[in-house]
Amino acid sequence: MSLPAACTPAHLRLPGVCLAAFCLIAGPALAGNVRHDHTERTYAVTSTTLAAITSEMNRNGPRGYWAYAEWYVQWSGSCDVVLTTTVTFPELASPNRLSAAEKASWDRMVTALRKHEMGHVDHGRAAAKEIAADCRNGDAIIRKYNAMDLQYDRVTDHGRRDGVRFD
Repeated sequence: MSLPAACTPAHLRLPGVCLAAFCLIAGPALAGNVRHDHTERTYAVTSTTLAAITSEMNRNGPRGYWAYAEWYVQWSGSCDVVLTTTVTFPELASPNRLSAAEKASWDRMVTALRKHEMGHVDHGRAAAKEIAADCRNGDAIIRKYNAMDLQYDRVTDHGRRDGVRFD
């Protein structure tokens, strides 16, 4: 008997999506009967100054955010668990058109952005592992990790407190 899929969007609000690249990584099992399928996408950012880049990402980022992570956990009555994660990141179309200082600021921001979004993916991993270990209460476990995602964004101000900003 299959239970319905549960999901949570996790996101970064730093005010669509033109997909510039697509990568599918079928990851190894996390624990027990968990399979993790991870996808990363990018959307093109064509502006060439930090102010214009900020405006463009606010306008064109996934779901109104600079980056966006989603995780979905599906499980069966036999407790086979599949975690599907998708993260969409910005990608500069012409990074060589930025000054050295702007490029360094971009690189710092993107590093922090990646770390932040992967924190949301970690919540999905933890939820999948917990469901596989317990094989009961899946919906309650999903709700718990959804709440953790929301709290994570509140505490980090959607990553801003961790460096998701231009210096």
